[in-house]
Amino acid sequence: MRMLSFLTLACTLLVATGCDAGDANPRTAGGGPVDMAKSLHRGELSAITTYEDALKKNNTPAWTATFERIKREHQDAADRLRARVTALNGTPDTTAGAWGGWATVVAKGATAIGDGAARDALRLGEQHGVSEYDEALKSAKVDEDTKSLIRGTLLPFAKEHVTALEALK
Repeated sequence: MRMLSFLTLACTLLVATGCDAGDANPRTAGGGPVDMAKSLHRGELSAITTYEDALKKNNTPAWTATFERIKREHQDAADRLRARVTALNGTPDTTAGAWGGWATVVAKGATAIGDGAARDALRLGEQHGVSEYDEALKSAKVDEDTKSLIRGTLLPFAKEHVTALEALK
């Protein structure tokens, strides 16, 4: 019951607070291609931090390889998005900002409850990432090269992460 309550709270706050760490959400404000790429980059930085924490607290050794692989893939995604921000003449952020802090709080709370709750919180984060990439593909504010990266690499990774986490028992 505690796990369900925690996850419900986490999801509610996730939706209520939005997902961007910047002053204004580039999906709804006047942000252009650079702001959109930076927002996606911060999301990947947040995921890296969350998986690092999950790996430190994981008590299910059979899950470690999956967590490590997904963390590496998020690092690759962050590197690619950092390159997109630079190519768009932007300055990449070095941290996930406030959103990264929130994601870490959610992950630590779930980990305190148990590995199953941590896995579920990670899965919810990955599902959120899929939604973010889907939104970016529909947005006129995202340049075609970034959309190509999303379609070819980032979105398939995110979808596979959801499947991999669902398969952990």
